[in-house]
Amino acid sequence: MEVTFHLPSNFELPDFYNKETPERIALALRLGAESVDYMVKNATDIIREETHEQTAKQLEGKYIVLFEKEKRERRRLEDALEQAKEHLSAVEKANASWQKDLRERAESMMAPVLHAKDKEIEDLKDMLRMIQDLGLKFDKMSDTYTKTQNNSYLKGRAGETQVEELLKLSLDCEIYPVHKEAYAGDYHMIRGKGKYKYLIDSKDYSRMVNQQEIEKLHRDLRINADVVGAIMISLNSGISGHSRSGDIDIEFNEAGKPIVYIGNLKRRDEIPILFASLRPFFEVVEQSVQTQNKSTSQTSEEAHRLQSQMGLVSNLIRNHLQSMMNMKNIFVNHKRKTDAMYNEQLALLLQQEGAVKNLLAVALGDAELLRHAVQDTEMPLPSSIFRKTARTELTEGENKFVEWMEKTFDFEDGKELDLKVFMEKALEGGFKEKEFRAMREKLFVDSAWAKGGKKVYGFALRGSA
Repeated sequence: MEVTFHLPSNFELPDFYNKETPERIALALRLGAESVDYMVKNATDIIREETHEQTAKQLEGKYIVLFEKEKRERRRLEDALEQAKEHLSAVEKANASWQKDLRERAESMMAPVLHAKDKEIEDLKDMLRMIQDLGLKFDKMSDTYTKTQNNSYLKGRAGETQVEELLKLSLDCEIYPVHKEAYAGDYHMIRGKGKYKYLIDSKDYSRMVNQQEIEKLHRDLRINADVVGAIMISLNSGISGHSRSGDIDIEFNEAGKPIVYIGNLKRRDEIPILFASLRPFFEVVEQSVQTQNKSTSQTSEEAHRLQSQMGLVSNLIRNHLQSMMNMKNIFVNHKRKTDAMYNEQLALLLQQEGAVKNLLAVALGDAELLRHAVQDTEMPLPSSIFRKTARTELTEGENKFVEWMEKTFDFEDGKELDLKVFMEKALEGGFKEKEFRAMREKLFVDSAWAKGGKKVYGFALRGSA
């Protein structure tokens, strides 16, 4: 059998293949082929093992390099973290020192303000005490009227008892009922620790007290020689010949003893002041009696002089009564004004407290209060809507209402909103109707919300087109 081999051009064929027999050549080819297969196979395994070992060594080397690199990076990061901690600690210390310094400076700055506010509070307390003292004085002047409103005078008791109670409450005197005694009047009024006695005749007629009743009083005054003077009081009607302006009149009898006529007593608004206005008259009469060291009569010349002056005396008493009424009105008005001043000062004090709170917020680092403080200074209120332009002028309740409006509405010139819608939103926001309406006078200018108006101007609902 002939076989053709393709060999490389530079291959030199051994002489064995030219000399030997075909059988031995075939054996050599078979053995050579098996040897080549075996050698190729073993060489491949050797190469593979060597390749794996070399790859493992390369990977191990790369891992060691990466591991060392990561170790260095970790050390670097740890050093950076330590430095950052040290820096943060230094910043915190500096911040604490800054806050302490700012707090001390704020306390130092606010100390005079707080001292002034304390003084204002004390002044307001003094003013309040003064108001209370004035009120007590005024109450003392009108005490009779106040008590009388709750006693028999308005509960329908007899006219004589009414007069007794009024005189006791209004004049420094003792009252003794003597209506069962003849020619003695209805009461005896005793003043000056028993030194001076007056007859009192009280009438509760629906008709005018006539001249006959007046003559009876003159008669009783003549009979009781120890009496200094007399008073005739008509509760519900006038007195004949003496129903002049003011329903109070004074005359002197032939002995120079005074008689005071008071008509239509129940129609007067300030009965205690009316009786109190007679005190100077009684004191002068009693002083005159004491000076002359007698209590029963005057000379005819003196009596005539007194009778000629009774018109003047009556006018003086009426003018004095009017002056007392005016003074009472002045006290009332002054108390009202003082109350208003107190409320204004209190409102200013609350505003100052708000400003102090804002300053302290900055000093203490309160983020929420600091935000409000910045807002108060940087965001003035629109003057087209609000009476107050600065938030620091608002009370706590007013500021709460403004903050609610800022969350619910947009402030825009030329916009308008129905008052009904505005009120509904306020009720939903937790404000009562009374509180809501009170804000109109406190916060809004008339052009934004007029009294009795149906719309508010400068508002638009948030999110509306």
